[in-house]
Amino acid sequence: MAKKRILWIDVVRAWGMLFIIWGHTLKVWGSFQGAFFFTVNVPIFFALSGYLYHPQKFIKQIYKLICNLLLPYVFTASVMVIGSILINHIPHWGALKSMGSGKELVKAAVFGMGGSTPLIGVGTKIIMPEIGAIWFLIALFWASIVFNALMKALDSKKNGFWLVGVITLIVCYVGFWMTPYHNGIKTNGELPWSLNAAMIGFFFLWFGQLLKRVPVLWRSKRIGGMIILVATMIYLLVCYYDRFNHFGMATAFASNWTVSLIGALSGCVVMMLFAYWLEKLVTGTKLIKVLTSLAHYGQASLVVLCFHIMELSLVNPEVFIGHVTHFPAAADTFTNVLYRIIVSLIAIWFVKRVPFLRKVFFNRQNQFKFQSRIKFANS
Repeated sequence: MAKKRILWIDVVRAWGMLFIIWGHTLKVWGSFQGAFFFTVNVPIFFALSGYLYHPQKFIKQIYKLICNLLLPYVFTASVMVIGSILINHIPHWGALKSMGSGKELVKAAVFGMGGSTPLIGVGTKIIMPEIGAIWFLIALFWASIVFNALMKALDSKKNGFWLVGVITLIVCYVGFWMTPYHNGIKTNGELPWSLNAAMIGFFFLWFGQLLKRVPVLWRSKRIGGMIILVATMIYLLVCYYDRFNHFGMATAFASNWTVSLIGALSGCVVMMLFAYWLEKLVTGTKLIKVLTSLAHYGQASLVVLCFHIMELSLVNPEVFIGHVTHFPAAADTFTNVLYRIIVSLIAIWFVKRVPFLRKVFFNRQNQFKFQSRIKFANS
């Protein structure tokens, strides 16, 4: 039986995807706008996963994560690799672009890293090509497995949940420390499969679960409103502070680890509490239809992410937008954002009408036939 959707969570997913799309469309990432979108656009998805966490048997959890995260990753990476190879070998006009050679792209897909960075090792000079924002699927896969193991081992013990928090925070800082962009130590570098990012996301999983366990945030409109106001102010201040070198979770980068963490955590609080209380406010009014429409977009956030990265990697919209419209920079960015939202809406419509794609991207509700034969013992 399918679980009932939580409307405000799907609304936050929609906001998170719009932040990702807008951030990727900006002409200049080193800006207040860049910090505003990138500081929270990926951490919020880890926080939501943490909020929704419940203990699971390891084998069953790994099976579900493979179907719901790795399967879409493999499909999307394959399209990007095959698409780039075809573009490399056939005449094409400027609206199409390649991500690189087939060999480099296969490496990028196998290692699943969010940025072109050196692999970890003593004096390593191996630069691994990036696969794009679908690194998030790999990172969430690893972070979810370890988080579930820790919670099952410690949560039932006295102060066990807080011990998990301390462990995840330490792991988070180690993830920051290992990135080569901060300290220049040659022994440091990126781990494969976006494990540096997973180490940071690990803490956001715990933080999302923490928010769920503070009932006053969800019961008192006055306290919730005050927290939203304070968190918004903190978030904006951090974005201003980080406007030249904002938090980049894909490569575990932050000009100041603690400040960037505070900013990302504040952004998660704002988005989650605001969506929750907004749903309460508009329920029973005509505005609930607007929120429901936004939630439908959030329900398909996996489709939006994957098809957005395909489009971002293989299509150059400037050929048929920027060169035609000649809008000012801000209007040009908005036009490209609108174009990418339309692309994502078309992708959602398309995926829902193709049985194989429904099984890939909505596997919880549309499983492959072989999955019906897989049984798990009760916990």
